[in-house]
Amino acid sequence: MLSIIIPTRNEAPRIGAAIGKLASFIKFHKRALGRWADYEIIISDDGTDGTIEVAKNAAAKLGVKRQLHPLHSRKRLGKGLAVTVGMRAARGDALLYDADASTPPREILKLKKALDAGADVAIGSRRLPASSVRVRPPLRRRAASRIFNSIIRTLFGMPFADTQCGFKAFKRRAYLKLVDKVRNTGYVWDVEMILLALEEGMRVEEVPIEWSHSKNERFASPYRTVAQMLLSVGKLKASRLNRHH
Repeated sequence: MLSIIIPTRNEAPRIGAAIGKLASFIKFHKRALGRWADYEIIISDDGTDGTIEVAKNAAAKLGVKRQLHPLHSRKRLGKGLAVTVGMRAARGDALLYDADASTPPREILKLKKALDAGADVAIGSRRLPASSVRVRPPLRRRAASRIFNSIIRTLFGMPFADTQCGFKAFKRRAYLKLVDKVRNTGYVWDVEMILLALEEGMRVEEVPIEWSHSKNERFASPYRTVAQMLLSVGKLKASRLNRHH
């Protein structure tokens, strides 16, 4: 079974389209998906714009109401905690997917192939030679992202080109072992989760994917976002140094 986890905050304008794309892809690719053709879509939401109701209406119109598992928190969770909440409710292998559908659903097959070949965690990458970025983000955002990734690789010795893409897959046994150990609740959740997986001896594979930038006004200042992420990275590094001493 596949548990598609979509963390949301005020994504009412886009969540219906994302559900539609996912449902349509799965409907017409059941043979290729195999066990993942049996699926659930977990919306882990902490917004105030009625995203959950929009998702329910969209699922009903698409005939996938049974597959929808909506979770709403009145308390602001942060992206990382929203994913954690979704994972704790999941019943199958976990696929993390962004509400803006910046990655086409057909790319799911690439992550499935990696897990089927022995990976415990498969992370979608926008920065490998074989990756395809159809719509590039603004130059400032690209620069800020590259700076962040360079710092991550330097501080933690991680061999991956892109830790922050929202498109990832985890075998069920892998995330069940990791999810209660992760402490970050925001945008460094991905980094900590990957570090924990590597420390547990799990196989983490970076997979080149197709991706398109989707404008999101909530992150109008990429440098401010990266500054917040770097503060979280500093705290993560300090906590890990303290833990090893």
